[in-house]
Amino acid sequence: MDCKELKEMFDSYISDELLVETNHGVLRHLEKCSDCRRELSDRRNLTRQIRRAAKGSSETQLDPVFASRVTRQLRDTAMSTPAWQQPFGKLSFLNAGGLAVSFGVLVIALFAGYILLKPALRPEMVLNDAQPVADSSMPGSDILRAIRASWQELASHAVGDHENCAIEFRLKEKPISLDEAARDFGPFSRDLDTVVKAALKTDGYEDTKFVEAHSCLYEGRRFTHIVLKHKGELVSLLVTGTDLPAGSDEIQTAQFDGSNVAGFNVSHHAVFVVSDLSAADNISLARQVAPAIRRHTEDLGA
Repeated sequence: MDCKELKEMFDSYISDELLVETNHGVLRHLEKCSDCRRELSDRRNLTRQIRRAAKGSSETQLDPVFASRVTRQLRDTAMSTPAWQQPFGKLSFLNAGGLAVSFGVLVIALFAGYILLKPALRPEMVLNDAQPVADSSMPGSDILRAIRASWQELASHAVGDHENCAIEFRLKEKPISLDEAARDFGPFSRDLDTVVKAALKTDGYEDTKFVEAHSCLYEGRRFTHIVLKHKGELVSLLVTGTDLPAGSDEIQTAQFDGSNVAGFNVSHHAVFVVSDLSAADNISLARQVAPAIRRHTEDLGA
């Protein structure tokens, strides 16, 4: 799969409309092509903005009378005698449609079961450098490697943003507020600083200080950036858009240029805690804020 072929699939990929095998090809290409990863992230952000604009427009709202009538018809059809219990020759259009919908639901359920029961299609993220990547002979190992490479690149960008923004401000573009970021790039940034502050109001973290919160751009990638001070060290909590699978609830770790990274994925976002704290303190901080950030994502439907 080359860049041109992938770009033609961007919208279908974002909408989860591609076949599993095609998704594998997309991930393999994204592993090697940073330009496509960046463009895909930009396309996803644009799609979200268009959806929000359409949803908020009065011209796109469904007529309530029409919606009520269709809902009633669908309910009545669903409660009527199942189509397969009637003679084939007497199937009405609506009953035939009901049979088609039922069959479609069955197919979707079987497909979902197949995905859930086939580990090769739902690889766990093995990202800690101390842990081995799956053997190349294992089904899905190419996808594991692609996921690992993509996560490591995201983590290295997070470290770069930490060093060039929190430690020593050397960014080319001035950061913007979280409210501006929420308006322009998706709702995830909204009130994230409040969420993190609340998560740290507990034993062991009372002395953790909030420094600032903003949205910044590093190497073409946008991050929601919350700066904290914990045990005398500056800590960056960084969130960026991603197409990596959410995976398990485990915190993944890595180390780049002496900085410790602890990260996890939520819906369409990767979250990183980066600092010069010990690896144990850094991952502990990530675990402390992770549940609150996950709930924040669910509440926003981001």
